[in-house]
Amino acid sequence: VGLTPSNTIDFVTISSTGDAVDFGDNATRNQFGVAVGNATRGVYGGGYEHSPLSTVTNNLYYITIASTGNSVFFGDLSRTGSSQHHLGAGGCSSPTRGVMAGGLAPGSQPINYIDYITISTLGNSTDFGDLSIQRYGFSGCSNAVRGLFGGGGTSTGPTVKTNVIDFITIASTGNATDFGDRTIADFYNGAASSPTRAIFSGDYQVVTMDAVEIMTTGNAFDFGDLTQGRLQN
Repeated sequence: VGLTPSNTIDFVTISSTGDAVDFGDNATRNQFGVAVGNATRGVYGGGYEHSPLSTVTNNLYYITIASTGNSVFFGDLSRTGSSQHHLGAGGCSSPTRGVMAGGLAPGSQPINYIDYITISTLGNSTDFGDLSIQRYGFSGCSNAVRGLFGGGGTSTGPTVKTNVIDFITIASTGNATDFGDRTIADFYNGAASSPTRAIFSGDYQVVTMDAVEIMTTGNAFDFGDLTQGRLQN
């Protein structure tokens, strides 16, 4: 995130080490959007679109990961509220679907909407259900079956943080279900996952990393610490 948003797309070869390489350009200069993807496509959208002024957008764009080149229009976030997916909305994916949840509405009101797309096709998103609480500034992660959303802010000015973890079954639709609690409440956190375990990492004030086993429910346990706090790491 920067004062002058960029439309540059970079890539790395995960199996090797080294600097990122230019992939192409995003169709617009977006900021605070949400990304999902599978082994074939990456899809990004929502947030603020700068062209050159900042305006909330519901546009989605995609790239084909195995090639390089500029992003292409995918469709729209379908609901009026879904154009408000920005400022740290959470995203997760299965090999088939991408799911985008939460964010801030204009006027700084957290929302609880969940939308999904079928990644291999083009078109607008569809209503999936709702998060258990309205929130923004959080991350999502998943395996092929479940998506998890943890932490975030439930209000603004001043921000009130939450430690709630929600889960969804990606192949179905419906409201998110309470999974358990993180060991801390944080905001603009990061998340990563393997097929079995999800890791939530701290925000710019917090170095704590928590872990849960994705196919169970229950409270998170301490995984370790980051070397320093980071925003949406």
